[in-house]
Formats: sequence, C-alpha cells, structure tokens
Amino acid sequence: SQMSPPTISQSGQNVIITWTSPTNNGADITSFKILLWNGLTYSENTALCNGLLQLVSLSCTIPMTGFSSTLSLPAGTLILARATATNSAGESIQSDISSSTVLV
Repeated sequence: SQMSPPTISQSGQNVIITWTSPTNNGADITSFKILLWNGLTYSENTALCNGLLQLVSLSCTIPMTGFSSTLSLPAGTLILARATATNSAGESIQSDISSSTVLV
C-alpha cells in the first residue's frame, strides 16, 4: 500500500529524513526507496540515502552540503522527498510529497 510522506527535519548542518513502514499485506518489506527532489524530478540517490540499508532505522541523516553539491540545488530550495516500499508483491506507488520547511 502507499506509504505516508517522509518527514524532513534539520539538526545543525544535517537533514534528517524519516519514514514509517506501510501496511505490508502479509509480506515483509524488503527495501525502501527515498526519492529526493533534484530540481527536475524525484529520484533515488543512494549515496545520500540508501533505503535498502535502513530497514530498521527508517531514517537517513544527510549533510546539508549533499543537497547543494550532490543534487546541485541552489540555496533557498525547499528539501522535498517521496518514498516507496518493496516486498514480494512489488514496489508501492510513490508516497505523497513530504511537507517540509527545511531549505538548502
């Protein structure tokens, strides 16, 4: 089923993205994808947040510089994300867009 939108917060010079596991309809979740807004589209960037490695923590901590250097987002850009979950039934549809007030 569709995931809830990720939550985005800031802690010092880091951006914290957290998410909750959706209803799995009886099949364990095997991976998550966190799709970051890169100015054009939402796409996974495993160098910044590898959801496959976060099956337990359900969070990623990303240095703010990752959004400016890796994703080339200009200062003042709202940091946004979507998420999907995968199990034996396949990949869920993308979550709605996160509501965030955190800027690059």
